[in-house]
Amino acid sequence: MLSDWISELGHEPVGPAATEDAARRLIESTALGAAILDVSLAGGDSFALARGCQERTVPFAFATGHDRGSVPADFADAPVLPKPFTFDDVQQLLIELLR
Repeated sequence: MLSDWISELGHEPVGPAATEDAARRLIESTALGAAILDVSLAGGDSFALARGCQERTVPFAFATGHDRGSVPADFADAPVLPKPFTFDDVQQLLIELLR
């Protein structure tokens, strides 16, 4: 659904990535305009991926069904897209990330 909405908003989605390794490969090999990272990944979280985005100066946000407290203080400036989210939520987030 998120990929479809990103396309509808005129952007080219690069994911989703089903695993942390797949996401890391995308971050390392693709010129990304922005990234939306799900906090919870199978068997872990996306915080190492967020650090990879920071190293490459890729703006990113976290998507999560948990509260903001699930995001470490290291990423206090990162936007959070709360689940469940709407098309309008995604649109506003992309505007913010791509400024």
